[in-house]
Amino acid sequence: MKKESLEAFVEKLKATAGENLKAVILYGAACRRSDNVRPEELQLLVLFNELKSTHLDQIQGAIKNWRKKSHPLPKIFTVERFLQSSDIFPIECIDVLEHHEVLFGEDVTERLEVSKDNLRLQLETEFKGKLLQLREAYLSVEGNAKGLGRILDYSVVSMEPLFRALNLLLGGNKDSSDEEILSVLNEKISFETGVLSSISQLRSGSLKPNKEELKKLFDQYLGILEQISDFIDQH
Repeated sequence: MKKESLEAFVEKLKATAGENLKAVILYGAACRRSDNVRPEELQLLVLFNELKSTHLDQIQGAIKNWRKKSHPLPKIFTVERFLQSSDIFPIECIDVLEHHEVLFGEDVTERLEVSKDNLRLQLETEFKGKLLQLREAYLSVEGNAKGLGRILDYSVVSMEPLFRALNLLLGGNKDSSDEEILSVLNEKISFETGVLSSISQLRSGSLKPNKEELKKLFDQYLGILEQISDFIDQH
């Protein structure tokens, strides 16, 4: 299903954008594993030669159909702007560099470079931002247990590229497994990795905590992000 969905989207882009379309690249979690890939994990980088309103109009239909299937909005750049964006979006660029598959066109990642100084700065910004978003999300569900479970599940999924980028900043290998990344983070920062495992079990349904247990899990998770945020701020 993943392959069929991607092929149909790429063909639609090619038909509507023509020679202006330079590359379509799948990256992130969908390239790290072949099974249990959720629709929202199909991250795409779509690169063009030019991007004026007329060019965006051309791909509007393809994007609309893609979004109807619960896929995230592709990251859309001109090739030139993408290659100039590694100082502003180093985490996203590392996610692309680490694991990607060229579905169409040129592999522009061969020309991409990421500075560790820029990476540290964005990681600090992202972790502090996630703390703010988590507290706001907690208030928004008004104590609803099901809503709180969704918040934790979504947050852990969205944190995956941040943890992978932090692993690299701390000297870890770019090909590290999830377990190896957690081992590196635990060694450098020392936090309870079992909390993240428990939240991941919410996704599979193997863990079904009650409301009070969910609140405790939320507090523990919040504490981990605070630890990481403080660590990055001090290094």
